[in-house]
Amino acid sequence: VHTSSDVEVISPIRYPVLGLIDVIRVGMLGFVYMMVVYYVFEDLDHCRRFGLNKYRSFGWAYVDVINISLFVLSGLFKITNLILFELAMPVDISDGSMIKRVQQLGNSLYVEDQI
Repeated sequence: VHTSSDVEVISPIRYPVLGLIDVIRVGMLGFVYMMVVYYVFEDLDHCRRFGLNKYRSFGWAYVDVINISLFVLSGLFKITNLILFELAMPVDISDGSMIKRVQQLGNSLYVEDQI
């Protein structure tokens, strides 16, 4: 008789702060998102000053919009997954329901990693 089991592991705490390297990693991630916010305001100011038609005449404007959209989508996934983790782990829950919620959270974290 050979028994086997499938184990799927997820790490819901994506950015633990345990040491200096973790603080640096979280700080760099925060810096990247602050720069994205800066570029959003810079592009909006450019559109305000020169008009939308002039802004769209540059080829890089489309690349900027796609790049910023992906960063915003990634940030929204990170925030959503953090909130979903807190909601998925209540104290009074049955095992079947807990497994389903953890699998859904794992799928969401996987999509976040793919972005």
